[in-house]
Amino acid sequence: MHVPTGAAAGGAAHDAGLGTPGEGTGAPRPRRAVVALASAATVLALAAAVVAPVVIGGQHADAATSLRTGLQQVATAQAAWKAENGRYTTRLDDLGLAQVPQDVAIVHADATSFCAGAYDASTRSVLFYSSVSGFSTTACS
Repeated sequence: MHVPTGAAAGGAAHDAGLGTPGEGTGAPRPRRAVVALASAATVLALAAAVVAPVVIGGQHADAATSLRTGLQQVATAQAAWKAENGRYTTRLDDLGLAQVPQDVAIVHADATSFCAGAYDASTRSVLFYSSVSGFSTTACS
């Protein structure tokens, strides 16, 4: 018995690999699963790449606001201290703050100027305030 091949067995569609399901069409099922898994992983990675900077940026913005607020409290209290005592103080305790901001220190103080610094451990952010130049991420001298 003669078995037809080529055009007689299904024509050009069969020769092009477009025969019946499971007969050389597309990737085998395990390969499809790998492709689907890789696609899902790619989508998750892209989502994380978009969301992570937003979350981290928000944390840094919150930390910067907190550091700025603490340093502003110290600056206001230093101005009042200087008005009474004729010079800035090197001790936070002298300023009479109701709540001393965490991780804030007076770096330098004399009769004409002062510098205070603040640090946020969770974001490793540092901010300084100088009575001469204001806020800066660079240590004042």
